[in-house]
Amino acid sequence: MRPSLWATAALLLAASECTEVLEIDIVHPRNATYIAAEVFPIAFRMQNFIWLSDADLDGLSIFWGIMPYGNDGHTPGGIHYDSGTIRAANDSSILVATTNVTEWIGRSQRNDRYMLQWSLSHDSCGKKRRLTRGNLMFDIATEQEAITYEPGELHMVMDVPACPEFAVAIEYGIDATESQCLFGKVVENTEGNPCLRELNRNVYSSILSHASSLAAPTSTTSATSTSSSAGVGPARTVQTALAAACLLGGLAL
Repeated sequence: MRPSLWATAALLLAASECTEVLEIDIVHPRNATYIAAEVFPIAFRMQNFIWLSDADLDGLSIFWGIMPYGNDGHTPGGIHYDSGTIRAANDSSILVATTNVTEWIGRSQRNDRYMLQWSLSHDSCGKKRRLTRGNLMFDIATEQEAITYEPGELHMVMDVPACPEFAVAIEYGIDATESQCLFGKVVENTEGNPCLRELNRNVYSSILSHASSLAAPTSTTSATSTSSSAGVGPARTVQTALAAACLLGGLAL
């Protein structure tokens, strides 16, 4: 009986360790009205990502696009004033791109709003899968519009709450039938935990500084990850243990 009990315990342990949940939160912009700026960060935050291997992180990317959204409800589908792709890196939890609002704000109609569209993709074992997508509404005030706002109604760049906005939670596991490839699926009916680690002004300053370094006269869609003290974890060593646990006793998700 003892070997059987140990085997059962091992399988239960393996089952409990076969999955990890990665959370993505939106740092900037938020659902607010901003003053047009040459450096306007597009920023996301990853939580619980240190167990991912460097290769798996390299395969994680977020596409973003800014679409005009008519004040009368008209949606000009397929139009992006700016867009880009941010790739994850192993040295930071904050992913940053930038756009120059002053370059495209002139194309807008009066009182237009804007939609930040994003989609999360993961390339594992040479197979790229789009895991999920979402959007967030925000406003930009032109110089003419800015004078009509009351004090406190307009926000400067990175004038955002300490808690990011929850975007999505992805549950990852190891698929033993595909050469131990990592795969993910959206966790339904969850609000995440975006306030688990609040972001302070130093982090926001770092994000803005990195966005400024990305801005260049020839391109506004450059994107990468930014060095930050927020959530920076140790080297990726846990993923191997995750794979071993999932394969223990022939388990495969």
